[in-house]
Amino acid sequence: MLTRHTLRDITWVDLESPTNDEIADITKEFDLHPAVAAELISPSERQKVEPRDDSMYLVMHFPVMDQQHSTGELVEIDFVLGKKYLITVHYESINALYEFGKMMEVNSLLDKSPIGPHAGYLFYLMVQYCYETLEKQVEFIVADLRNAERQVFRGREKQMVSVLSQINRRILDQRIALRSHEELWKSFEAGGRDMFGAKFGFYLTSISSSYMKLATKLHNNHEILTELRSTNDSLLTTKTNETMVHLTMMAFVTFPLTLIAGIFSMGTEHTPIRGMQNDFWVIIGLMAALTAILFGVFKYRKWL
Repeated sequence: MLTRHTLRDITWVDLESPTNDEIADITKEFDLHPAVAAELISPSERQKVEPRDDSMYLVMHFPVMDQQHSTGELVEIDFVLGKKYLITVHYESINALYEFGKMMEVNSLLDKSPIGPHAGYLFYLMVQYCYETLEKQVEFIVADLRNAERQVFRGREKQMVSVLSQINRRILDQRIALRSHEELWKSFEAGGRDMFGAKFGFYLTSISSSYMKLATKLHNNHEILTELRSTNDSLLTTKTNETMVHLTMMAFVTFPLTLIAGIFSMGTEHTPIRGMQNDFWVIIGLMAALTAILFGVFKYRKWL
């Protein structure tokens, strides 16, 4: 599906799951390099930046930008950037690009479009919007971490093991997806200055800064998560140890009682106490006294 936007004298063509005919049409219209046209047919495995004649070709992978919670999936956006045009190609629906297009249309109608004299400004705004969308996802992760922290200290350590693991997965998904962006922007910066001039360097630096800001937030969240998981594990281990201590104490108490009961249940002819008046209550009293003595010892030793 092909969508075309005209912003002042800048053309933005957005292609979702493009057909061969659509690729052929834009290749002819914008005189794209044949190698770039071949790349646009199908998704690419790796992210890259390639200068091509009077254009730049970028392949970028982002975490899912359509949901509040990432599920480990990646979306690919291919950018073909010329002086007066920007072509974006993706192979599934991306709400962030759709929303950005609507926002640009509204600004254009109101004559408030921030687009500069070349397509580099449009590219800058689009990438910034993608990073802002990802930052919103990070804010959801922060909220989940705060909620998990409250639950940890409310005695729900066991349930939080699974919850914290899911949060960890989402953070790792985003960090893995964005890992190559730093090198990509370093590669793009030199070519971008050559194509759009030295003044555009400020915007290239701003893109890198937005990436670093996002990467830093993810790193900080990962550190918070690591500390929270450590605290949760410690609390869970402490609770488990306390349970084991109580069970062990119960075993210590019941063993001598069981032994006494076993001794007096033996069918020997000269078992002491057995046969005496009130022998049952005497044995019960003996067992109760022993139990009290054991609990007293445990209290004195601070085992309970």
